[in-house]
Amino acid sequence: MLRNALEGSHSSAASAAYMEAFRVILRVGVIDKSFRVKIATARCLKAFANIGGPGLGAGEFENCLSYSVKALEDPVKLVRDVFVEALGALLALGMNPDAQVCTQSSVVV
Repeated sequence: MLRNALEGSHSSAASAAYMEAFRVILRVGVIDKSFRVKIATARCLKAFANIGGPGLGAGEFENCLSYSVKALEDPVKLVRDVFVEALGALLALGMNPDAQVCTQSSVVV
């Protein structure tokens, strides 16, 4: 669903939409204390990884990984569980360069 929403912007605007969505997701997810927001953040990161990480450059990819690892220390078990899933999807994407989507502004890992 995330992919469909962001691909509504055609051509180069889609790349900008992916980058802006990623920034908002990570910015809100990092500072929010609510476990529901953290769970939504993890699910969005997993969705980004499952669609090939469009717009994720090396820096963004590293930020996703470090945030996901940090979230494994959260006291809420469900938060840890969804971040394990997100981390697995991100690592699988990082290990499989052929699955990564190259947009005009992204540099794959």
